[in-house]
Amino acid sequence: MEDLPSPLVPLLAAEAVRTAIAWYGSGPGAADTPHLTATIDLFRRILAAIPADHPRRTPSRSGLAIMLADRGERLGMPTDLDEAITIGRRLAGDLSAGDPNRGLCLSNLAMALLGRHEYTGDGTDLGESIEASRATVEDAAPDEAARGKFLSNLGTALPARFERTGDDRDLHAAIDAGEEAVRTAPAGHPDLPAIRSNLGAAIQTRAERTGAGHDDAVQLARAAVHAVPAGHLDRALVLVSLGTALHERAERRVSPRTWTRPSRSSAPAGGAGRLNNLANALRLRHDRTGARGPGRRRPDR
Repeated sequence: MEDLPSPLVPLLAAEAVRTAIAWYGSGPGAADTPHLTATIDLFRRILAAIPADHPRRTPSRSGLAIMLADRGERLGMPTDLDEAITIGRRLAGDLSAGDPNRGLCLSNLAMALLGRHEYTGDGTDLGESIEASRATVEDAAPDEAARGKFLSNLGTALPARFERTGDDRDLHAAIDAGEEAVRTAPAGHPDLPAIRSNLGAAIQTRAERTGAGHDDAVQLARAAVHAVPAGHLDRALVLVSLGTALHERAERRVSPRTWTRPSRSSAPAGGAGRLNNLANALRLRHDRTGARGPGRRRPDR
């Protein structure tokens, strides 16, 4: 930028917003920290060059918040979540009720708050996340393209509060929101696998409480996996969801009982969380079959 005429800098920065968003979407995967960090740095440079009253400033701030929340959740960086929430709150305060950007900004804020709640257990963050998610659904037109995503986000936050309070109304409302989200999202929509996965997680929670519905949860999780191609950013997450649903159904069949599920946050998306899920599944198979390793069984006694 040092070699450019100063009047040209904000014009080029504004045009670079689309390029930065496309660059973010072209990353090979969540583990590619340099790519994500470089995109965040690019957005910071764009914002530093765009005037406060420029129309591209709001999408730039929103894009930066999305990427910070993404890095914060996927790579375990709470300071990124803090900054994403600060940006999201300011955007929500700056945008009027009729602004077309408000719904997306509130949705991003809701997910960042939910992500921080999963790290800290702060019930205030969870409550604010649910209220922000409700606002996006209430403000969205019935035919708005993002309505399914907004409903699914609400269906993700409500079960977290159910796990804290045990209030079945939150769980029922989450499933209702998830089912409406699946009906709303058209076939082939890029968010449909995540929407199905979120609904499956809510149904799984209900199955763990009531003992019924495990097959539905597995079916939804499998549909989500089949819809996400190999190498996609969300492939690992939907596979974890399927593994959890299969594990819970198998455990129910091994030892039928009425569950009172303790409060817990979702398994982390990183390698440690996935290895923990695999270990639990192997332990359950050992408990059922007595298998000690490949090709070996416990001898009769």
